[in-house]
Formats: sequence, C-alpha cells, structure tokens
Amino acid sequence: MGTHFVDVKEKVHGNCSISQRSTLVIKGHNVAIDDLTLDGALIISSAEGADDAKVRTVRGKVQNKGFILEKVDKSNTSEITRIRRFRIKDVEKKEAIYSKPENFHFES
Repeated sequence: MGTHFVDVKEKVHGNCSISQRSTLVIKGHNVAIDDLTLDGALIISSAEGADDAKVRTVRGKVQNKGFILEKVDKSNTSEITRIRRFRIKDVEKKEAIYSKPENFHFES
C-alpha cells in the first residue's frame, strides 16, 4: 500500500525541516512530528508488544552522518543489489524506542 501525502500531513506539524540527504523511519502507530529539524538519520520505533503506546510528539534537532548510498562490487553481491547498483550503508543514526506513551526531545 505505501505512504501517501495525506498520511504524512496528519503526522507532521509545526516548523519541520528535513534535509534532502536525511532518512526518517517511523515504525509504529500514533507518532506525531512537531518542530523537528533533521539532518541525518532518525529511527523511531515501538518496543515489542507496545504497538498501542502513543508517542505524543517528536521534536528538536537531530544531526548526524546518516545513511549513504554505496556503490557495489558487482562480482561480490546478490543479483538484486547488482541490479540496484548500490547498497544503503548505515554510517550514523539516532534511534529512539518507545514502550509507553512519552515525548521525545532531541538535541544534537
């Protein structure tokens, strides 16, 4: 099914800025992004068994090296990776795991 613009619009509020090189991953329900500046990679996920926990807001500033697209050696990779001609390399990320209703405020 995928993510639609209307889904993003319901979750993102305030003065948010996500740089072109950034990656934002949300695993779970009831997450609201409010006044977040992201330059890098941020992963927000629910702990096992905490699917109904509500994160009210995620705000602040996250800055790190993030993920990069890395060229692959065609002789030493799977067929799918050879077709893509790159892999995603996790250089640096900020990760937050929630198990109960809470707010996250990041300062990088």
